[in-house]
This record gives sequence, C-alpha cells and structure tokens, in this order.
Amino acid sequence: MKKNTDTSFKVFSGTSHPELSEKIAKKLGITLGEVEHIRFQNGEVKIFPLETVRGKDIFIIQTARTGSVDADLMELFVFIDAMRRAAAGRICAIIPFLPYMRQDRKTKAREPITGRLVADLLKAAGADYVLTMTLHSDQEQGFFSTYCDNKSTKSLFIDYVKKNKMNDPKKFKVVAPDLGGVAKAGKFAESIGLDFAIVNKRRHSAKQETTPMHLVGDVTGMTCIMYDDMIDTAGTACEAAKFLKDKGAKDVYMMATHGIFSGAAIERLKNSEFKKVVVTDTIPVPKEKHFKQLEILSVAGELADSIMGIHNSSSVKNLVEHP
Repeated sequence: MKKNTDTSFKVFSGTSHPELSEKIAKKLGITLGEVEHIRFQNGEVKIFPLETVRGKDIFIIQTARTGSVDADLMELFVFIDAMRRAAAGRICAIIPFLPYMRQDRKTKAREPITGRLVADLLKAAGADYVLTMTLHSDQEQGFFSTYCDNKSTKSLFIDYVKKNKMNDPKKFKVVAPDLGGVAKAGKFAESIGLDFAIVNKRRHSAKQETTPMHLVGDVTGMTCIMYDDMIDTAGTACEAAKFLKDKGAKDVYMMATHGIFSGAAIERLKNSEFKKVVVTDTIPVPKEKHFKQLEILSVAGELADSIMGIHNSSSVKNLVEHP
C-alpha cells in the first residue's frame, strides 16, 4: 500500500461496518482517524475525535445494518455533530446503504415521506455532502438540499458478468423481478449486450407478500440474471426464481447492490432456485448468515475513488447511478 501523505483530509469509521472502512482506508493508503465511541447503558451514544479535525475535509463512513438501522443513523448524526463542533472544514457522510428511501412518496392519507425526513436530519446534523450507493429511485436525490451523490455499482456487476462469461445473448437473459425494476434491468441488459424479460407480480400486502403473475418474454433454456437494487426478505426474489424455472429457465442468478437479508431471507435463499446470489458489501453480512450460493463484491474501490474525487473537487467516473 502506497502511503497517502495528504493531511488535509481524514476518514473516520462508525461502528456499523469497520471491515469496509478498513478496506477503503487501505485503498486510499491512509490510517483511519482515531475517535472514541461511548455507548451508555440506556443505548445513548457519545462520540468525539481523538485528533484535530479543524479545517479538514472529514469523511465519515457509516452504513445502516439490518436490525440496527435507527441506532446506526443516530450514531451518524452524533458523529457529524461532533465533527462540526470540532471545527471541521467540509463534512461528508458516506452512507453505502441509506435507509428509509423506500418511503419516498405518499400513497395514502397521513403517510410519512421518511426518506425526505432522513435527508433533512443529515443536513440539520451538519453534513455538507452525502455520498450513497444505488438509491431506491434516482429522484430521491431531490430530497437533499445538501449535495448528494448516488454512486453506481453497475460496473461491479458488469465486470462480474464478463469475468464469468455470462454475456452470451444466446445463453443468458436479464430479468426484471417486477415492473418497478424494468428501467434498471433494461439499462443493465443493454450494458452487457443481453435481452431482458419481466416478471409481473401482484403485491398482496405491505408485508411484501407477492405472487408472480406472468412473464413478459421467453426464458426457455436460458440462464436468467435477475437484477435489482436490493434483496430484503427475499420473498419476491425466491418466488420469481421458481417462476422462471417453471417457465423453462436453465439457471437463475440474482444480482443486487444491497443484501439487507431481513426476516426469513437467509433460509429462503438457502432453499431457493438461485445458482448464485451476488450482492455488494454496502451492508455487512455476518459469517453466520453466509450460505453456499452467496458471493459478495466489495465497493471499497468505488468509494475510495469518490472520496478522492470529492476532496480534490474533481469529476468521478460513473458517479451517478442511472437506471
């Protein structure tokens, strides 16, 4: 690792994903900043840097783990406030998985738009800049009055497909797991030279219970690559995979940026029709939740490039996620 001697910026890690923070620091050729985290017995958190940050560009890496989303967000708000009160220059919150972004619009009376609330809270805490990855929808960047970059992970999956020789249009087809994923799946298919199909489904409840209804396109004898932004409870994905196999697909892969894996997701995926489930490390997946089909790609290189781009006020290739 070549040492980075630039002392005008510092990178700090929250407690949510120290492994990713260390990987990013290694890519940058730096040591993570020293900070003290205190968690009181009632759950409150206190944070303060153990070194000067006055006038420096400060980057705080904190994602939202499955099961501790609210605690991780609150820790980030406190972290940002601590840096602001320590007279940091610019403060950038690096949030690989930004939670609450599925709550981005009103669909019935008295429903909150919590994605906007989180954006407002980040500004109130003192963030000058927010860097995240694969928002649920592109327009959510409009929630932020501070600067927000939505980093793409598409190139990681394109590299994976090419490395594994999965871009033969006679053998492989990209599949959108629902109508909401058509734009993303279509763009991804175009990037790797494949045709795509669509699984149409009907949602039965807010608990994400869904049933595939019919297929737009033909997958007979094809290896299908389902492409989406996240895997949460995996109910939709596993039902769609079985549906595709019933329709004649040879094999089914799942590729998604965020492996949330909540509820019964791991058990469902272990027993699913998926040959591989490929996600990134925007959210940590504990060893005890690993299963034989799982592959995890690291976003450390992309985030390290973005940190230097922000610090140097330069353009970063593939910075914004397009569908």
